[in-house]
Amino acid sequence: MLQVIRLTLPALGVTVLFYSLFSLFRKPAETGTGVYLQNPANGDIYPLEHGETSLGRSKSCDILLNYPTISRSHAVLAQRKKGWFIVDTRSTTGTKVNDEPVEKRVFLQEGDVITLGGVFLVFCTESGVADIPMGRNR
Repeated sequence: MLQVIRLTLPALGVTVLFYSLFSLFRKPAETGTGVYLQNPANGDIYPLEHGETSLGRSKSCDILLNYPTISRSHAVLAQRKKGWFIVDTRSTTGTKVNDEPVEKRVFLQEGDVITLGGVFLVFCTESGVADIPMGRNR
């Protein structure tokens, strides 16, 4: 029994070491969804890197929007089989998509304008930068 343990433990150690080194040198997985939000006022681009992304003023949000009219936890964008949708998380100033208030969930299309407390963000699904005129008012 002791002989089996003496042979098994070093073999197990070598196996763990091999898999650890293999994972270190392997190419990292591609991150990102290819979807982003763009602020037309200043050109800022916020990539949506996860299937669920929180927006707000809090440092715990995935996308930090440091504007006084944005709630700490303002809204959440999520991806499902049908596409991307946005949900307002009981924000003080509300969330709108194309000037329509978000009451439950609203599915998004390319070019939809999301308004969070007076801040405009355009939903973009292409990999290039959106052709949005600066200072566009809605």
